[in-house]
Amino acid sequence: YGRELGASATIIGILLAANQTVDFFFAPFAGRMSDRYGRRILLLPAMLLTAIAYLAIGFSSSLLAIFIVWSIAGFGSAHVVLSQAYVADVTSDNNRTTGMGYWGAAFAMAFVVGPPLGTYLFGRDPKSAAIVAASTALIATIYAFLFLGEPKDVQQAQEKRARSIGRLQELKSSVIIIVALNFALIFMWSQFTTVLP
Repeated sequence: YGRELGASATIIGILLAANQTVDFFFAPFAGRMSDRYGRRILLLPAMLLTAIAYLAIGFSSSLLAIFIVWSIAGFGSAHVVLSQAYVADVTSDNNRTTGMGYWGAAFAMAFVVGPPLGTYLFGRDPKSAAIVAASTALIATIYAFLFLGEPKDVQQAQEKRARSIGRLQELKSSVIIIVALNFALIFMWSQFTTVLP
């Protein structure tokens, strides 16, 4: 879509980075706020903002408009870390790994289905890809609003987080290594997914 508006490869890279830059700085803050005020109060607006941003991008007529909208959408990207936190809250110590595995599988499946579907829709009508993406995000938001409640035992959820933080402090050096390795892998993956198309 950026190329349709005359964007160079460098500009497209900047557009992609804008969203993740905002998410990088906002996601930790959103996580802390959800620990204090709850998951739903932040998760639902983040999902709704994502839906609005998808629709707005589809009807943007300039690169500047796309840059602004996509940057604002970075705040909505906090739904990723918030949904992970929700899974951690509603699973026990014994089945948390399984819950995170299901979350990761759903995330991966979205990357399997999303790109070819988006490419097909864009080929038919550039705006249709945005409309379908926005509609899907909106349906997910409505479903979450109707059926996704706060963890029943908030105190237990807080105790889980406290234990997790304690374990992270004990394994601080190992966590730093894992985070660094994950950064390296995602960094290379993002380069290839940007350049290969």
